[in-house]
Amino acid sequence: MPGPVAVINALPDQSPPAKIAPLSPAPNPKIGKVLATNRRDVALTITWRTDQPSDGWVEYGATPKLGRIAYDDRGEKVVSAVHQATLTGLSPETTMYYRLHSANSIADNGGKPYETATLASIAPGAPVTVYGQVTAPDGASAVGAVVFGWLINAPDNRS
Repeated sequence: MPGPVAVINALPDQSPPAKIAPLSPAPNPKIGKVLATNRRDVALTITWRTDQPSDGWVEYGATPKLGRIAYDDRGEKVVSAVHQATLTGLSPETTMYYRLHSANSIADNGGKPYETATLASIAPGAPVTVYGQVTAPDGASAVGAVVFGWLINAPDNRS
């Protein structure tokens, strides 16, 4: 289990400079830790990890035949071990089917696409802004970190 995460209550004046060298994609990474998050009525985000840096995309659709593609939110040719792709233009209360691709590897649900549903359309409530900075134990910014949050005791905690 990861250690504590420091959260700072002010946004930095500027982003720290990137110190990441370009990576060469792995030809056959192992795909795992698949999550459907940020589910809404017309969009949702699929995140996954690979054991080696690779590119990644999601093949998806409203039927198991799929037919649409969403690339990593950071770009089509991004090479990373952490991936996220947002599926947009979806319909409310619809089962969405998807299959993950990272380089030459494919992940699905035993030969069938994964499934998740979009939520019903609801009137928006008051927005809640959450922000902060993820830091390493030495206090340096954690580059490439992904943070997931869940609302506890929310009226509808389905995402």
